[in-house]
Amino acid sequence: MAGAFWANFGNNGQSCTAGSRLFVHKSIYDKVLDGLAAIAPTVSVGPGLDDPAHDLGPVISQTQLSKVLGFLQGGEGRVVTGGARLDRDGWFVPPTIIADVSDDMRLAREEVFGPVLAVLPFEGEDDVLGRANASPYGLAAGLWSRDVSRVRRIADRLQAGTVWVNCWGDTDAAAPFGGVKQSGYGREMGREAISLYTQTKCVWIN
Repeated sequence: MAGAFWANFGNNGQSCTAGSRLFVHKSIYDKVLDGLAAIAPTVSVGPGLDDPAHDLGPVISQTQLSKVLGFLQGGEGRVVTGGARLDRDGWFVPPTIIADVSDDMRLAREEVFGPVLAVLPFEGEDDVLGRANASPYGLAAGLWSRDVSRVRRIADRLQAGTVWVNCWGDTDAAAPFGGVKQSGYGREMGREAISLYTQTKCVWIN
């Protein structure tokens, strides 16, 4: 539960790899929502320079605050926690969890880049893979499962440059990083990054 929570709310959701769309099997949907909702109030939001104990700071600018609030004021889904700007100086938004999100909603189709998590129910592997891969983006994805066979099946079929299993955000300088579709091409880090700095010569002799 905590892993899925911080996959999105780490860095206040302002990350290119934020897990802002969470698919949960319908058999445990309510249980997961309750668990996520229980974590949210324990998160301290405020200026880190005033108190380094704060877990989350503000969104980056007034422009970004307006964008985030635009998602929240759109009336999509059901607000479980948060949902509005905090009543204090600064661009602060609490961890916001939105339930009952459908694939056609902006929350499921666009990048929020803020502390907003959309939670969607799914019924089976083919269902969740088809819907997850329908996104025009493909930088990163993650899955939580104890079933190793299922992990291999889903990881192979997910259209994303990075797939994290039972974790989120792990990285290493030796591991390639990059996306597919509108999330880019080519890779940073790892041996694959060397190709960005090479000049291959092709010589034809007839």
